[in-house]
Amino acid sequence: QGDRRLRLGIAGGEWKKMMADATARTRFASEVKKIIEQYDFDGVDFDFEWPTNTNEFNNYSATVIQMRSTLGKYVYFTASLHPVSFKISPEAIDALDFISYQCYGPAVMRFPYEQFVKDAEMAVEYGIPADKLVLGVPFIGTTGVNGEQVSYSDFINGGLSDVALDEFTYNGKTYTLNGQNTIRKKAKYACEEGYRGIM
Repeated sequence: QGDRRLRLGIAGGEWKKMMADATARTRFASEVKKIIEQYDFDGVDFDFEWPTNTNEFNNYSATVIQMRSTLGKYVYFTASLHPVSFKISPEAIDALDFISYQCYGPAVMRFPYEQFVKDAEMAVEYGIPADKLVLGVPFIGTTGVNGEQVSYSDFINGGLSDVALDEFTYNGKTYTLNGQNTIRKKAKYACEEGYRGIM
């Protein structure tokens, strides 16, 4: 309804193996198209975490390009990438309507505003247009150890009353998070610098 679009999210599975095989990529794209048409989705979102070397990025890019070719230009197509893994090909970037850019955890170093700006600028310098980047902000906190994370709502229920805090002790452990002031500052940056939005 209106300008809302419902995308089918796809993640997990033997995706690296599939993406390395041209025949498998073609079949995958065809099967996704069938599901989208059957259930009347507006599009599809890739959340495969993560390509880690040149060969995997090439395969990922080839899969994005194949998917766009199969879906046609009017089906909404997006992908989720991360500051440690975003270097898809220019052709793959062009094939996507936008990229959800996970500028948050699980590492503690990803949470500060300054790192958020650095991560965003790094992607733009690489060649992803700012208006194709939806910048991610955290509604979780992390200890930075073994990816241990807690939702912001749990912090509130656990006694967090100063919503400006970017660090909070919960169940005896110290978590790094983003309080409302930091979230507001990140959102303001995204708006003023012409990014697609935040997520």
